[in-house]
Amino acid sequence: MRESGDILQQSTQGLGLLDFIHAKAKYSIEIMGVEPRIGEDLRLAEAYHPVLLLRHRREEVVPLTLELGRDASTLIITGPTRGERRLP
Repeated sequence: MRESGDILQQSTQGLGLLDFIHAKAKYSIEIMGVEPRIGEDLRLAEAYHPVLLLRHRREEVVPLTLELGRDASTLIITGPTRGERRLP
């Protein structure tokens, strides 16, 4: 094993990376995630917080729509930010 230590370590790291990528892909499918497109403006359309989706059904979480132009330098979020709908 000592002679193969470097190869075993590289293989273990490679397998760990593949497992990490697989977990991210599986979670993205589970929450119906989409790949972000990076541009000059920030636009979130019907965006859901991923941690809220872990704990609640999609129907119980309020999506967020937000647009910031390239001239915007600050975003301040106040008030309740958990995004949960209050059911009667």
